[in-house]
Amino acid sequence: MTRKFNNLSKAELLSRLQAMDQASLAQVDLQAIVHDLHVNQEEVRAQNDQLIEMKKSLERSRDRYADLYDFAPIAYMTFNPQGIVIDINLTGATLLGTERLRILGTPFLLYIEEPDRPAFLEHMRRCREGARGNGAAAPIVTELRLVARDGRKFVAQLLSRRSSNDADGSTSYRSALSDLTELKRAEAEKRELALKEQAARADVEARDRFMAILSHELRTPLTPVLAAVSALLERSNVSRSERPILEMIRRNIELEARLIEDLLDVTRITRNRLQLRVETVDIHTAIRDVLDMCAQEAHAKSLKLSSELRARKQLVRGDPARLRQIIWNLLKNAVKFTPAGGLVILRTYNPSPSRVALHVIDTGIGIQPDVIGKLFSAFEQDDNDRRRYGGLGLGLTISKSLVEAHAGTISASSDGKGRGATFVVELSTAPADAAVPDAPSNRSEAKTKSLRILLVEDHIDTAQLLCRLLENEGHRVRVATNVGDALKLSADGPMDLIISDLGLPDGTGYDLMNEMRPKLPAPIPAIALSGYGADADIKRSHECGFAEHITKPVDFNRLLDAIDQVTRA
Repeated sequence: MTRKFNNLSKAELLSRLQAMDQASLAQVDLQAIVHDLHVNQEEVRAQNDQLIEMKKSLERSRDRYADLYDFAPIAYMTFNPQGIVIDINLTGATLLGTERLRILGTPFLLYIEEPDRPAFLEHMRRCREGARGNGAAAPIVTELRLVARDGRKFVAQLLSRRSSNDADGSTSYRSALSDLTELKRAEAEKRELALKEQAARADVEARDRFMAILSHELRTPLTPVLAAVSALLERSNVSRSERPILEMIRRNIELEARLIEDLLDVTRITRNRLQLRVETVDIHTAIRDVLDMCAQEAHAKSLKLSSELRARKQLVRGDPARLRQIIWNLLKNAVKFTPAGGLVILRTYNPSPSRVALHVIDTGIGIQPDVIGKLFSAFEQDDNDRRRYGGLGLGLTISKSLVEAHAGTISASSDGKGRGATFVVELSTAPADAAVPDAPSNRSEAKTKSLRILLVEDHIDTAQLLCRLLENEGHRVRVATNVGDALKLSADGPMDLIISDLGLPDGTGYDLMNEMRPKLPAPIPAIALSGYGADADIKRSHECGFAEHITKPVDFNRLLDAIDQVTRA
């Protein structure tokens, strides 16, 4: 039977039944009507259950929002257009140091320090103007100094934006208040640290500058003496009685220069400014060169120098000058601390195919066990030894840094006082087919032709002596003592070579080269001759056009070799 009432509501169904007469009611399927009523009741019950669940869900969401709002790490509040607090979360109340109910309905101005209150009024004015504009206004941000009810003062950032869902149509501004105390403290610490670093850099630069000037002033007077002595020793008519005296003078000048260089090396090492010019080096060649350098001093002490170069793989990658400096420091120490008639041995071997070891062994005064541990520290030398043997105690410190810069190791051992010492240096070997630079040619084999030289030197003794020595070599020399005179002399005629100091009364050798080079018809080789010998000075010299940089004091033969090299190049 077709059901006529399936789509009727309960009220409509009851109304229809009441309107039926008895005859019609008899025709109705009462069973179907009861079924429809039951279905309708179930549907109503299901809808009611859904409504109850939705209500519970909304309540849970509201509770979660309330928790998030109240316990958020940032203070949230809502202002009306006059800056009255109409809502605030618990974090905000805690930040302002009072209960939430005491804040609601009060002007936010009460929590702002007097000088910053105009800034808050301007903040609210900008909020109101933004609210009258079209579209979503950008948030208004202001930094304020606040005073909490508990007396705590702090700096905070207030960020406000117009509320978009005020149900009653009123205007309000939701705001976030961020405590900037830690941020300001961090910024202050950062500024303080930056100032300290700036002061430290300035101090380092000042000390570096002082060391550079000091080394220049110490080296410059040594230059004419060393140049004169080295030139005299080259003469064939020097008597046998005079030669030892001249050798002694040269040896002590070179020692003085070495002490100055040691101080500068310590400065470079502590500033992490030590630079290496790496190439393939035959360590045996370097050892032989150092042995030649120290032979005279060892002979004067009646010491026997012995070399046992047994390493079959003796090529290493490193700075040839610095490697020789390491060997020189160790050998000089051995010679210094070994009494007359003693023995010093330089021995090499390969502890493994990829390593070469150098042993410097002496029969000298030995090392106490308690000194071994601090032997490579700067200025660490027994006071008695320092008074007796001299020196600053820097050689081993510098050697250790240089060895480590070459990725090597250095160590010392001794059986005690009076029983000699052994120093061991180990380095990685280079491949057997690595190219070794050719040794410089002997100057005497092909003497440089007569040159027209412009010598720029403000130290009168150095200028006069170098001029005389160069003229004795057959060169024609014009001397200037400052940049201005040098520029005038450069215009008087052609030149073949420029030799210039860097520190001049009216400028620098860099200024001279920068001003002179554009005016020259052709490039002219130039040599910088200066007491400034830091890596930065050498780099700048090359950048300005100097082909060679020689640090004072200079052996005259070294200068002649440099002249040969740059003029032939």
